[in-house]
Amino acid sequence: MPDDQPYYGSWFLRVDRFADVHVVAAQNKNQSCMLASIKMIVFKVNKLRPGKAALPTESRIEALYKQFEGNPNHDFDTTGSNRAIATQVLNALGIGNWATEYPSTPAVPEKIMKYVGVDQFGLGLTGINAAKRGYPVLLRCTWKSGRAHAIVCDTVTQIPLLGTYATICDPWDGDVHFEKMEKGKTMTYEPSEAIGINFWGSTKADAKGIGGVGTIDAITYCQKAPGFWS
Repeated sequence: MPDDQPYYGSWFLRVDRFADVHVVAAQNKNQSCMLASIKMIVFKVNKLRPGKAALPTESRIEALYKQFEGNPNHDFDTTGSNRAIATQVLNALGIGNWATEYPSTPAVPEKIMKYVGVDQFGLGLTGINAAKRGYPVLLRCTWKSGRAHAIVCDTVTQIPLLGTYATICDPWDGDVHFEKMEKGKTMTYEPSEAIGINFWGSTKADAKGIGGVGTIDAITYCQKAPGFWS
């Protein structure tokens, strides 16, 4: 299915260091990171559900957001999103029941592990990780400046002796980044320079330096999964 932003705000296929494949959507507008993140989540939930439109367009999600907000003039080039309204949008897209929490920051890593699931390094080719994996989560990264950025975590991998790493799909550069996390400790996000190559489509810029070091302080997750066929 063609996207509504074939040249700007494109989809990118990324293969990470753990041999996992991620489909990442780059945001279409300056402040549409939430819309692009929702777009990714819908794809990741629907990709194996028969008869479901796995590639929602950002314009459709934007229209839904404006409907719930009651503001048809919302300009996502200048104004960001309210997470409560974004949660309503997720719940209207037929991908289960979603909820948002603002836990204490040290509690965030455990919640990510709970809802996404934890892959075991080396089992990627066996299919075991994919079978046990949960749903992606929508995270809020708050930079030191106070600005916020929406990102998606779709896999978590535990590596013996090294620790546990979250894979972050960032709509700013349409790439994946990795952050080490530990239960009981505040999770930060400091994207490094992406090494992916874009053969088609454009992104805003490299995520390195977008906001310095941010803190993950909110999580939107699937509390009731959709049916396989419904």
